[in-house]
Amino acid sequence: EWQERKVIVTVEKLYFTRIDSEVLVDQIPLHEIVKVSKLEPGTRLKINMKKAYTTQQQEHGFEIHTSVEGYNSGRLYLIKTATEPTADEWVQFLKAEVKRAVKTFTKITMIEEYQAVARSIVNHGFFQFVVTIFIFANFLANVIQVQIHREDYIFWVLDVFFTTAFSVELSINLFAHWLRPFFYDPWNTFDLIVVTVSIVSLATQDSVPGLNSLRTLRAFRVLRLIGRLKSLREVINALSAAMVPVLNAFLLVLLVTSIYAILGVDFFQSRGENGAELFGTFTISLFTMFQLTTFDGWASGLAEPIFSESVFITPEEHAEAGTSPECDGDTRVLPDTFVILFFISFIVIVVWTLLP
Repeated sequence: EWQERKVIVTVEKLYFTRIDSEVLVDQIPLHEIVKVSKLEPGTRLKINMKKAYTTQQQEHGFEIHTSVEGYNSGRLYLIKTATEPTADEWVQFLKAEVKRAVKTFTKITMIEEYQAVARSIVNHGFFQFVVTIFIFANFLANVIQVQIHREDYIFWVLDVFFTTAFSVELSINLFAHWLRPFFYDPWNTFDLIVVTVSIVSLATQDSVPGLNSLRTLRAFRVLRLIGRLKSLREVINALSAAMVPVLNAFLLVLLVTSIYAILGVDFFQSRGENGAELFGTFTISLFTMFQLTTFDGWASGLAEPIFSESVFITPEEHAEAGTSPECDGDTRVLPDTFVILFFISFIVIVVWTLLP
């Protein structure tokens, strides 16, 4: 018994729905249609192993054969139309759509198959091991070249070899993860930048002035190891996760150091012989406080020049103290408590508390 259905054809599939609703009854992927032919009146069709059907003289339509290995498992569909020209139009239309769908699906499938092969190559342990060895070897060649300060032909050959090898590896990786998945991994983007710079520097090293400096970026090739060694990636990921808290702590240290730098300018820029050199302006004072955080000669080079103050001693004070001045007056050096508190508080607050 014939069942009335609405037929909807899209770019990829043929759908059957009920006439009175949009409820999906069945579907056929267009690329899995094996044959579309006109249903001639009086044709005897074998529906299954037990039943057969003979079309009547007044019936017109077409039949759709599906792939045995496809979604519909080789099922045969009989479509009845009102007139014979309508059946002819449907047959021609479906043949064209099936041909287009098969062509498109085959092209996509072949590309995906090649990409799957490329992914298996890129993700293979031996391939990653070879790339890692090449990165180490390239880094070792760069170290030897800068150590002996020579531009021998052998180093140029090695540069060409490693650049070519890394370009091939990057091309395979780019094809295997085209396009969004490739750039989703930031290490792939880093590899693309490094290899591109290497190619540009190698191609223009003697023709374009100023681009020779790009050759110095070859040293960054060794950083590609981070994207291939899991232990290094874990360290970098942990550092990236801690970046925001570290920046907040750095901002706090900078604010406190700036406060001490301002106080240093106000109190020490005219003190002693080295006051202007150490605390003459805000930037100089800020650098002085930074030097203090490193403990680089902070006692002899920073604190002692302004640690004490000179006080004038009159002859009467010498007489009371039982000392004999060499002239009418003299000076003596007294420690300044404010200087002691200034430097000690900075060391305790910034160096011992905030920086650790």
